[in-house]
Amino acid sequence: MGEQPVWYEMRFLYNRKSDTRKRLDKAAVETFVPMHCEVRIRNGRKVRADVPVIRDLLFVHSTKTVLAPFLDPKSESLERL
Repeated sequence: MGEQPVWYEMRFLYNRKSDTRKRLDKAAVETFVPMHCEVRIRNGRKVRADVPVIRDLLFVHSTKTVLAPFLDPKSESLERL
């Protein structure tokens, strides 16, 4: 019997979230970033933008074995939810 996938929380330093998320998506690992809508003013106009609720936070649904190659102990952490 293999490992069951669970949700993990990954935190990133140095704006590495987008690179890692692309690699996880390429490896068919389910990811989720909680977003909310924010109104910003650009060129004098109000523009709605989806922004992360918590910067540098990514949730992943997988097993620890699959995620191991994506982790760098110096800059990323992994916690089971």
